[in-house]
Amino acid sequence: MGIDLVQAKIEQTIEILNELDIDLWLIFCRESSMMADPVMDLVVGHQVVWQSAFFITKDGDTLALVGNYDAANFKKSRRYLDVQPYVQDCGKEIRRAIKKFNPRKIALNYSVNDNAADGLTHGMFLLLMEYLKGTPYVERIVSSEEIISLLRGRKIMQEIEQIASAALMATECWRESIEQIRVNMTEIDIARLIDYNLRRMGTVNSFDTIVNAGAKSSPGHGSPTEAVLLPGDLLHIDFGARVNGFCSDLQRLAYFRRENESRPPAKLIKAFNKVKNIIEETAKLYRPGV
Repeated sequence: MGIDLVQAKIEQTIEILNELDIDLWLIFCRESSMMADPVMDLVVGHQVVWQSAFFITKDGDTLALVGNYDAANFKKSRRYLDVQPYVQDCGKEIRRAIKKFNPRKIALNYSVNDNAADGLTHGMFLLLMEYLKGTPYVERIVSSEEIISLLRGRKIMQEIEQIASAALMATECWRESIEQIRVNMTEIDIARLIDYNLRRMGTVNSFDTIVNAGAKSSPGHGSPTEAVLLPGDLLHIDFGARVNGFCSDLQRLAYFRRENESRPPAKLIKAFNKVKNIIEETAKLYRPGV
């Protein structure tokens, strides 16, 4: 039986809380299918409808405080040591749980720098402050930005395997697609081909595929256009594959020669070699601690 990735990330969270000396991480959410906190897939694992609060402490206590009708999935998964359903007053139960843990620091999911750590909506923040009104815990709030940054950045082996799978799928998609791309195809045609090949391989694109047929369209994040790929164009494609929530992101270039050319122009070869050398030399410097 394979490892439960959510459970493994919860255990990793406890290590990080101890490292950062933060007593409690509180995830507060509702209607997660409509407004999902980015950490839900990481350390919660199920959607919720009612107001819900997930507590992870540096001492290893974990509590899922969820609506009565949301409780079954959490009890079945056993990812949280304590699953507490409520029927009416979520605020009362949150106050009770926080008083029990009595944290010096409570990390909440807000951040001005990292959207992955900014999942607590303003409305839910105001609601939580109303629940904690009159308690000392209002003054003990800190951002969970550093927790989430470390949790997302430190990949366990199962995450690395999923990322590698996504990268390999995208690489294989490119190998197949470049053999099928022809001059006189539009950027839209090429994007559809890439996306079709990803679906045929059993995956989907991790973001909207970007295609630039030469300099006819913006090389930024614009959508593919009706611009046509012609001889002498440098084709640019930016795409990726999504596997079990893990994404790859590749950019590829291909030059389409004119009839009288046996090789790409010298300036393109020079540019290609320069970028290749930069990548290879930089890769030599990558090691833990740098």
